[in-house]
Amino acid sequence: MVVPTYTVEIGFTTTLPMDTMILDTGRLDQSILGGGDEQIVWTDISGFVEDIQVSYGKQDILDRYEAATASVTLGNADGRFSPENPASPFFGQLQVGKPIRIRMRHVVEVNLFAGDIQRYVADPRREQPTMIIDASDIDLRLKNTELRNVVPQETTGARINRVLDHIGFKGYRDIDTGVALLDARELDVLGLNHVQDVVKIELGTFWTQTPVTSARSVIFRDRNARIQRPASTTAQATFGGDGFGYQGLEYDLSTDLLANEVRATKLDEEGHGTVQIAEDEESQVAFGGVWTLSFESTHFGSDAEAAGWAAEMLGRRREPKGRLLSLTYDALASGGELAAAMLRTINDRVAVIHPNLAISRDFYIEGVKHAIRADPRAHTVSYFVSPAPPSCIVTLNDSELGMLDHCVLGVA
Repeated sequence: MVVPTYTVEIGFTTTLPMDTMILDTGRLDQSILGGGDEQIVWTDISGFVEDIQVSYGKQDILDRYEAATASVTLGNADGRFSPENPASPFFGQLQVGKPIRIRMRHVVEVNLFAGDIQRYVADPRREQPTMIIDASDIDLRLKNTELRNVVPQETTGARINRVLDHIGFKGYRDIDTGVALLDARELDVLGLNHVQDVVKIELGTFWTQTPVTSARSVIFRDRNARIQRPASTTAQATFGGDGFGYQGLEYDLSTDLLANEVRATKLDEEGHGTVQIAEDEESQVAFGGVWTLSFESTHFGSDAEAAGWAAEMLGRRREPKGRLLSLTYDALASGGELAAAMLRTINDRVAVIHPNLAISRDFYIEGVKHAIRADPRAHTVSYFVSPAPPSCIVTLNDSELGMLDHCVLGVA
């Protein structure tokens, strides 16, 4: 068993950076005139941690993006994590809204979670007193922010950057430009709902945790990312066969993802629009009828954008596919599994081999869950996945995505 270390820290206090000058308290020739951004002072509480739960992304391909969450159970025998205990060394500082981060180290250090504390909960089920800290990430600011402003016609990536600017997000961003073009309009919508619509129109992915930094993070990938980025075109880990072991698989074959008629509508200000329809008659005959998926939005850039969305979605869902809903493995089994736990994230491609289910193919990671226990030491990782197409895809009329004489012609 490999044994990494885990660090849990809370930012109880903040301080101003050394190069910040506050007017009326300093001299212009002694310091750089700065914006006064506060620096977090982190307090390490790792020695009291009993278990950790972290999850981000989607637990099903049909889900929409939701907040990354963390739950940390702390030993509280001396009452130090009881917010109303005046004898606590943290008295007056155990407040909701404080930043919390969780990191993992084995040779290198990676981030597992960065967010804000949402609540403290005493757990009566334990023999010894404990306190559970529940935390969430940027999602809350998106949920609680109303967007009421006029926006220009722009790509999906530009719109997401605009929303992040609006809520004052100062963390790490990795935002694709986007393929879909959004209409110019006056917004009157909650930030989270708008981001979810933008991601759906793009047929992209959006998540808010990354191993590469413990700063607050936002990552957005457009619809072509999975056929352009190396981590999505080639399997980054193999589970089963001669690859890593796994503890469990959840498999499903159903009509949940079937759609052989897709309707997409660009709505005007009065809620009217022309329905754009893409359909597959062979699928309708093969599967006994019409399975319809509909999506209406005022944010489509044009009827042509809506028609393109319908065609793209039809290509993805015109026939039911057996799918793995989740894959769970022991992150501490070997260095290989640990490396996967530390580095793999959403949109990464993994291969799965399961002889009994006759599965030997690739999947995309849609969501990630870490379950960590301090004593006895344990760390399991669950990936929530969706089927990936063949690794080599050519998209017609797009020179950036491949050459016809270089690859097998496929359907993304």
